[in-house]
Amino acid sequence: MAPLTRNLEQSRGRRPRSFSAGLWLAGLGICSLWMHGVTLRAQDSQPTTETKAVVNEPAIEKWDLEEFPKGWKCFASEEGVPLLEIWKVVKLPDDKVPYLQCVGKPYGYLRSEKQYDDFEFGFEWRFPTDPNGNSGVLIYTGEEDKIWPNSIQVQLHGATTGSIFPLGDSMTANNLQVRDKVFAANQWHTCVIRGEGGTISVTMNGVKQGEITGSNPKTGNIALQSEGSEVHFRNIWVRNLKAATVEKPVDDENEASVGQARGERNSPES
Repeated sequence: MAPLTRNLEQSRGRRPRSFSAGLWLAGLGICSLWMHGVTLRAQDSQPTTETKAVVNEPAIEKWDLEEFPKGWKCFASEEGVPLLEIWKVVKLPDDKVPYLQCVGKPYGYLRSEKQYDDFEFGFEWRFPTDPNGNSGVLIYTGEEDKIWPNSIQVQLHGATTGSIFPLGDSMTANNLQVRDKVFAANQWHTCVIRGEGGTISVTMNGVKQGEITGSNPKTGNIALQSEGSEVHFRNIWVRNLKAATVEKPVDDENEASVGQARGERNSPES
């Protein structure tokens, strides 16, 4: 009867004890792997925070002509001539923004009260009647007022507009001589001058004219020239390129979003 009983138990679906033990161990292994996976997912879900260097974008400082002559000092080659007889702010009824008018005489310049080293300086300019008019911008201007002070000049003069060269005791490793340029009279043109680490570049109407290197000095005032011709300036701005580097925690998961939020640098509005 014993063999018959064993066969009957097997037919009823009972399994040997060794099979049940193996099944139990397999279940225990699966449970362990599942718990390990939960732990890994929990660790992965924690935000990964690390410290990264973030450079603050230098702000644009617009020179408000409504407050003129605040922020400026005038030097003229003839003593006793009031500033406002050489330089004055004009706003015509159809103008969206005022402009700074220089009559061109006597010779001299309008100097910023602040000094700059690494910077961008931008503005719009025009000669109202003479396309061969003469003016310019002096950067890294020395403290002694004279015609002309130690400085680096960016030329605004007819076909040579955009040229860069030193004046007085100032020095550069090379000069930039621009030729055969045409800037129509009574039209606004844009100019951006960049000085950084002894390298100076100039861009006119969105086109880079070139650059010079080895500027000495590398710091000083910015000045607009009165050099014999009536000239107008407007939308004047400056950007200090020396920005502080700040250590900030950055979430890796949100880093792309942070980059998008910073956006591209916008140039000043006209």
